[in-house]
Amino acid sequence: MKSIYSKVPKASRLYCLVAVLFLSHHAHSFALSSQPTKWPFNPPHDAQVKVYAVSESSMVNTYKSIDWQAQWWPIAFESVTDKTRPYPFELLSIPIVIWWDNNGKRWNAVKDACPHRLAPLSEGRIDPSTGCIECPYHGWTFEGKLGKCTRIPQLEDGEVPPEARTAATVAAYPTTVAQGIIWVWGQSLQSLCGRTPSVDLIPLCPPLVDEDLICLDVSRDVPYSYEQAKENLLDPSHVPFTHHATIGRRSYASPVPLKLTSEVTLAGFRGTWERNIPASPMTKKHLGRVERETLFNAPSYMHHLISTPEVSTWTVTYATPSRPGQCRILARFPFKFPDPVTDTGSLGGFNTTPPASPLRGRSWASRLRRAIFLSIPDWMQHLQQNRVLDDDNIFLAVQERRLLDPAGSSSASWVKRYYMPTKADLFVAQFRRWIDTYGKGGPFGALTADALEELDYKTLPDVLLDRYHQHTRHCASCSRALACVRRWKPRILGAGLLIGTLGKRLLDVKLTSNRSEVVVVALIGLLAFSWQQLSRIEGDLTRGPYPPPRNAVESGRKHGNL
Repeated sequence: MKSIYSKVPKASRLYCLVAVLFLSHHAHSFALSSQPTKWPFNPPHDAQVKVYAVSESSMVNTYKSIDWQAQWWPIAFESVTDKTRPYPFELLSIPIVIWWDNNGKRWNAVKDACPHRLAPLSEGRIDPSTGCIECPYHGWTFEGKLGKCTRIPQLEDGEVPPEARTAATVAAYPTTVAQGIIWVWGQSLQSLCGRTPSVDLIPLCPPLVDEDLICLDVSRDVPYSYEQAKENLLDPSHVPFTHHATIGRRSYASPVPLKLTSEVTLAGFRGTWERNIPASPMTKKHLGRVERETLFNAPSYMHHLISTPEVSTWTVTYATPSRPGQCRILARFPFKFPDPVTDTGSLGGFNTTPPASPLRGRSWASRLRRAIFLSIPDWMQHLQQNRVLDDDNIFLAVQERRLLDPAGSSSASWVKRYYMPTKADLFVAQFRRWIDTYGKGGPFGALTADALEELDYKTLPDVLLDRYHQHTRHCASCSRALACVRRWKPRILGAGLLIGTLGKRLLDVKLTSNRSEVVVVALIGLLAFSWQQLSRIEGDLTRGPYPPPRNAVESGRKHGNL
């Protein structure tokens, strides 16, 4: 869905940027404070087990350990991926390039290395006439479905001779789109002998079958491994402290008595809380009626679900391993604004019949809030989401390096080096055991000190909080916003200097009235304020704050909570 911002004339976008700056700071808390309504898709607990069992069982194979390559891996959210240029990504230490074929109306993925002389295809261009990707070095072109070379300019007529077709083919990877995410299979079509893996193996998010919801999405490349990311995402007890002053609050901390509700298998595990602790305003309101569920659908999917008779709050995350010491996190937060639809015919207190249209049956207040929220550009939402990820980034990379034992291996060292006496760490321990039992020590095996030595620079704050390289450059919405800000800043500076110079000269010769002087001063003040706010946005799009909000001096403002 296009935002209203994209329809604003270019000449007016500067003032739109400044006018909505306040919303950028409060957009996420606004969304969280707007309680979701009853889900059209929310069956009782036993039905949910059956829904998830489909995706869980699909992960099980005849082997006793997981095949990290034989998986659908989430790469990017389609809505914020630029379709006009190649998109580089590293998957399981394999460089790949993704691009949109406007002729075939499909996403393609091939190895990011031209078979000619290994130049990165991601530095090339998409041929608009054929939808093929063109190598930047010598112009060889490749179609994306099978990776075949379609043109070699250095040959007669550019045609590829039959005897060279195999050698000139680049490895192609199965690609699809599901629930707004671009997915890539971890094995090439050539290794699969042309067979296409079933899309039924994709670990989908159950509530997203409802088209009438709003979903906050954000992705980020984090400077620590898949294992460290999953460990953090499965840990609910860190939120009040790590994310204090962003989405958490220290005063809401309480015991977190976790327990498993399923066995730990190749497919993952499921868990909940032993009892309901009123650790937030929502849980205090509903007391014993609150239900919590955590699902780890191996290897990429995880969600936390908090359910009451009125609302369901989902936190959905995927983790895709890029290379040792780096992975990509894709986070989703589906929710709804409340509406006056009655609870008649609901299952377990949840409405199971969606309205006939997205707006029918809703109050004007609900419609207005929905319209305002949808008008906020994606980049503004991402500013707040990145603040949350900054909270973790600043220490998880350091923690991962310290996990290595003196012998230089991370395999099973967590058992020796972690001290976890409470039930709050149950999911973390079970995930680590899953890695040891079914995960072959991780997607790259047991990490060694030598393998991570070259990544030690990533423990520097400037690297850990580098929003530009970790997010902005591969997010089309944030990239456009940054380019717009950088276009307008020198224009504002020039306009301010021009008005200031002309105003001074007019004042020197006394050709202006007192009212004109006020206008000149007001214009200069407005331009200075605009320049300052644009500089702030530019900074937020490129680097996170340090020290983090949890360590900043309390400002007296009311912090949001999870």
